[in-house]
Amino acid sequence: MITLDNIRMKCGSSAGVVVGCVAFLYIGMLILMEISKYQAEPYMDEIFHVAQAQKYCVGRYSEVRGNVRSRA
Repeated sequence: MITLDNIRMKCGSSAGVVVGCVAFLYIGMLILMEISKYQAEPYMDEIFHVAQAQKYCVGRYSEVRGNVRSRA
């Protein structure tokens, strides 16, 4: 199990943990920026989800389309 104490022992201090976290976030940001170059517009994988998403965004949570399902 990974704990903060285990990470501190391997890094030597909590400064190493901070540097690691900052590097992780920075790399993640660079990856997302690169993806955004190719997919600049919002993306929805299936067109029939659009109407359901629009209802949800305006607070109509009880209205459900029968053909929109998620596997449980």
